Amino acid sequence: MNNNGCSIGIRIKPGTSCEKVVQVQEQEICIAVTAPPINGKANEALIKALSNFLGIPKRAVEILRGHTSRIKLVHIDGMNKQTVVRLLQEAHNKSNV
Repeated sequence: MNNNGCSIGIRIKPGTSCEKVVQVQEQEICIAVTAPPINGKANEALIKALSNFLGIPKRAVEILRGHTSRIKLVHIDGMNKQTVVRLLQEAHNKSNV
């Protein structure tokens, strides 16, 4: 991890029927993933989902804290927080059409 980018708090909902951005608010971003919370599978799914929603490679997403919790601190390399929130809001809007 380098100093370029931002860290954001994310609540994960593992074991859902589809991967989508559930909620985007200033205090909480919630993302649903289909993988179960077993052996790090939900963490891997979160990294993949974020890379898809943000259009960045998986290597640019790193879970800093919360590896065994539903609340995670995630670092996004190469993007500022405003851009991340905007792109996640757009993904949320697309999934609720």
